[in-house]
Amino acid sequence: MKEENNMFKNTIIMVNDIIALVLEIVALYLWGRWAYTMVDNKLLSWFAALIVVGIFIFIWGLYFSPKAPQKLPLVTYYILKYIVLTLPSVQLIKSNSLIMILIIVSGAVNLVVQWQLGRGNWNF
Repeated sequence: MKEENNMFKNTIIMVNDIIALVLEIVALYLWGRWAYTMVDNKLLSWFAALIVVGIFIFIWGLYFSPKAPQKLPLVTYYILKYIVLTLPSVQLIKSNSLIMILIIVSGAVNLVVQWQLGRGNWNF
């Protein structure tokens, strides 16, 4: 029975990790999309998108990646991670609010599952 329980838990962790990766990629895209739409000039739009994506990657690597060098208190970690993952989805409120809600809810569920199964903050 215990072996079946561990197998189920490992499956949930694996599925949740895949969902986390998808959320991270979507957030990366949406941060870049947001920056791109903020500037009228095409060349500057691309430059702005690259800068914002670079900042996202830097912050993610510094605080949220599995081998992040900076350790955050657990509550701060989850709050900031949720904001970084879901904030760019707000730009979809007029064009695709269902996708925005899906991102916001799946981000919350993903982080709760990470926290409950011990995969939330890899720094411990």
